[in-house]
Amino acid sequence: NKLNNEGLIYIDLRYGKNRGDFENVLISGNVGSFIWNYDMPYRQSPGLEFELKKNVPDASWIPIDPFTNYEGKHVKQVYNPDGLKMFVPVFNEDKAAAVIEYLEWIASDDLEHVFYLQNGEKGIHYLSYDIEGIPLKRVQNDALMDEQKIQWHDFAFITTGAYEYGSSNLNDIAIAMSYPGFEDKVLTAVKMATEDSFFSPYFGTVIEAEAKYGENLKELGTDIFIKTILASPSDFDHIYDNLVAEYLASGGQDIIDERLAVLHNKK
Repeated sequence: NKLNNEGLIYIDLRYGKNRGDFENVLISGNVGSFIWNYDMPYRQSPGLEFELKKNVPDASWIPIDPFTNYEGKHVKQVYNPDGLKMFVPVFNEDKAAAVIEYLEWIASDDLEHVFYLQNGEKGIHYLSYDIEGIPLKRVQNDALMDEQKIQWHDFAFITTGAYEYGSSNLNDIAIAMSYPGFEDKVLTAVKMATEDSFFSPYFGTVIEAEAKYGENLKELGTDIFIKTILASPSDFDHIYDNLVAEYLASGGQDIIDERLAVLHNKK
C-alpha cells in the first residue's frame, strides 16, 4: 500500500492479466525489481536478460533478497517433498508392470543412469567435466538435432532438481552450470531462494470447510489483496479490517478452526 501510494508499483501488472504484457514491461528498462522463479531472468525462454539488453545495453538483472522479517530472516516458501502421485490409464493396463519396473530402475541405489538421463552424453550434450564431476560447457537444446534433445524432467521425474553430486553446495553449482554466461548470478539466486526457506503445513486429512468455501474465498482473497493496495493510507485500516471480517464470516474462520483441530489431533 505504501509503495503504491508512493508511485513505485506498476499498477497494471499486479493483477497478472497477461504474462506477455508482464514480460514486455520487464524488458523495457523501466522496472527496478520483480519477484519470480529464481532463474527466470536467465532462462532461454522468455529470454528476459537478452531482451532487456536489446533495449538497454548496460542493464542487467541481479538477484536480491530484500525482505527481512522481525527475526532478521529472509523467509520464503519452497516446494514440499511430497513424493509422486502417478497413475496408469485403464486403456494401458497391460503397461502397469513396465511402469513399476521403470520406477524400480530409476530409484535404484546406483544413480549413474539418473546422471545420464539428466546430463546426457559427453561430447554431445556437454563437452567436459570439472574436478567435482559436474558437466561443463553444456550444449543448449536448440543447437541439437531433434533426436538428441534432452528433456530430462520427463525421463528422470523422481528428481525435481539437480542430480545428487554429494552436497547441497555442489548441487547448487551444478544447477548454475546449466545457465551458460549467468553461472554466478544463478548460483547466488538459488542460494537466496533456499535460505531461511520453509515447507507449508501438510494436511493429510481433508478439510471439509475448505472444499465447501474454498473457491469463493479465493475471490475474496484477491479482493482483499487489490483493495488494500489501492486504498489511501487514511482508509487502509478500515478497509482491511472490514474485508478480513467478511473473509472470516464467509467460511474463513471455519477453515481455520478445522485446520487447528486437525493439527492438535496430530500432536
